Amino acid sequence: MSDSDYSEALLAAYEDEVVGEAYFRGLSERFEVAAQREKLALLAELERHTAGVILPLVDRHRLSPRPPSVLDELGRSEAASYGGADWLGLMREMAGTYQVYVEEFRALEKMAPEDDRAALARLTEHESLIIDFAERELAARADSLDAIRDFLEDVTPTRRLA
Repeated sequence: MSDSDYSEALLAAYEDEVVGEAYFRGLSERFEVAAQREKLALLAELERHTAGVILPLVDRHRLSPRPPSVLDELGRSEAASYGGADWLGLMREMAGTYQVYVEEFRALEKMAPEDDRAALARLTEHESLIIDFAERELAARADSLDAIRDFLEDVTPTRRLA
């Protein structure tokens, strides 16, 4: 892998987190049950925090993400076009398809310079937590958000997003 491949993958991962925040915020507006809206809002917060963990890498590698307004619109458009109608369907989708992101982030970790790997491990971890959350929701476990809350308490982005 070249430096260019790594830079492109890093930038895409960062932008995906910003888009993900808007996606989950947008989805939260589509569900009527307050608890479900709150859970999706917490997932949006997880995406925001994770973007904040990756942002210093983006800055250090002098990458230029698209404007936040563009990324926000992409996420909101994805949420608006979400075809699933119910909570359990969304949870099944997340539990069944988000593993691809874990694999992408693991590959990014492997190609990364040593100085970037700790932050990228957090990126991978956050995606695994989303899958775990969805699986716990499907099992109707009351502790579905515990690991995400623990993660958020431990993550302090070095620069707030615009």
